[in-house]
Amino acid sequence: MRQLVDTTVGVALSRAYEPFGDPLLTTGSGSTVFGFTGEQRDGTGLVYLRARYYAPPFGRFLSRDIWQGDPRQPMSYNAWAYVDANPVNTTDRSGMCPDDDRDGRCDPWWLHCRMISDPELFEQCVECHTPTAPPPRLSPSENCERFVASWEGCVLRLYNDDPDNPDEGNCTIGIGELVHVYPCDGRSSEWRFRSGITEETAWAMFRSDLWEAASGVRTHVQVPLTQYQFDALVSFTFNLGVDPFAASIVLQTLNEGDYGSVPEAITHYIRSGENYPPGLTHRRRGEADMFARGIYPEVEPPVCTSRPWWQ
Repeated sequence: MRQLVDTTVGVALSRAYEPFGDPLLTTGSGSTVFGFTGEQRDGTGLVYLRARYYAPPFGRFLSRDIWQGDPRQPMSYNAWAYVDANPVNTTDRSGMCPDDDRDGRCDPWWLHCRMISDPELFEQCVECHTPTAPPPRLSPSENCERFVASWEGCVLRLYNDDPDNPDEGNCTIGIGELVHVYPCDGRSSEWRFRSGITEETAWAMFRSDLWEAASGVRTHVQVPLTQYQFDALVSFTFNLGVDPFAASIVLQTLNEGDYGSVPEAITHYIRSGENYPPGLTHRRRGEADMFARGIYPEVEPPVCTSRPWWQ
């Protein structure tokens, strides 16, 4: 990080570095944890490079490189040196190998890895040294859309969404479109729906809400997902809400990398108000199975009616 600008595009912070990354000159009142080669620097002055910590004042790492060295590259035998002592022309984004053409890949990575005899360290080396494409931007699948819609139903007029207590629940229309919390009572947010909506409008509103749930999942999840894991979380978030999902134990468990415990965490969210609706329990089991095993139940899109099935 050489310069940091503020909202007026004025330079709030400017830095110059010595070759190995120790700050040489700093001006301005701005602050940032990002410094030499754009990497994070903690309060101890060390630079975090994922595999190892780097100490710029000494041009050395704090721990040894797992690579044993290459006789054709004598500097590689120094297991603590940063970028083979050539920081002007080379960077190291992983803490494991120099990158002299700055393409995000170690050079030459095949020499680094093939000389490691330990299988586990070899796999680590290959994983680190092989550039990977960015993860695909996941979107709700057609299976996800059908699954969510089948649970929500499609009602083209205002109704309260609690089948056990028709005079309670939340005011809803279309395919799970929340008009407002608490029962329908004629307030202003209901006015545009007084004459009902068309089936096309119901599906358009539903897909907009589904994409909002998907956006919430993409925003808050910090680990890779398969399509079916993503779909399960979209269904869960559509029903629960983006903000509650962000505060849920499901998200916390997932972001800790504990994929195996996520399905059970999903099944804990079976309460609606003071009740435990059987339908919600079945839905959570479906979402849990979808996340764990990629199982999509055989369901049909809902048939739109003028009133909910329990009336």
